[in-house]
Amino acid sequence: MPEAESQSLKSELAESRELLARHGAVLAERLNVASRVRQHFQRHLVAWLATAATLGLLMTVRRRRRSEVRTVLKAVPSPEARAGFFGKAAKVALEFAGPALVAWARRRFTKATPPK
Repeated sequence: MPEAESQSLKSELAESRELLARHGAVLAERLNVASRVRQHFQRHLVAWLATAATLGLLMTVRRRRRSEVRTVLKAVPSPEARAGFFGKAAKVALEFAGPALVAWARRRFTKATPPK
């Protein structure tokens, strides 16, 4: 009896190992994303190509719209926009220093001219 029981246990163990190996192979195949994508691409080639073409077209149209808007905005910048920060800072400084500069110039040039 013990030999018959050990034989049945061995055969059960062999069947379990074989079943586990099959399940492991199926799981490894399902988890292999690269091969699944490759198979899906081969089976549905037209759908993949149409999707890629559509996405490419949408991206170029979207980029073209953006660049046109940017080009229009850059084509006609205002003089203040061209001046930037330093131009604005100089304008503010001249507003405050303008009267003092005019007074200085009057004193300087009125002394230099000969009296009539």
